[in-house]
Amino acid sequence: MVAPTSIRHPRGKQVKTDRIDAAQLAQFYARGLLTFVSVPEAQMEQDRDLQRFRQKLMQQQTELRKHMQSLLRRNGLHYKTRTQKPIGQNTTMAGWSAPSKPCQAVSK
Repeated sequence: MVAPTSIRHPRGKQVKTDRIDAAQLAQFYARGLLTFVSVPEAQMEQDRDLQRFRQKLMQQQTELRKHMQSLLRRNGLHYKTRTQKPIGQNTTMAGWSAPSKPCQAVSK
């Protein structure tokens, strides 16, 4: 199998036939310009799925942390630290500063 991204298409040529494609592939193969790929094994595909899932979870964690911090800042709570540690069960209230006046609910 050949990676589709390694096949260059000349600009301006809109004609596409099997004969022309075969000639182009033969030329690219002779010049060593093609990148060959293989179908991943089941274990490799599971590892990739796990890695993609972990990356997605880390992105969601970052987005939630930013959302929580902006929500707290809007309500006058600021957490000041040099390194932003994730807020979890073992977090103490040492770095928090309370608002100068309490938040008031707005009613219509």
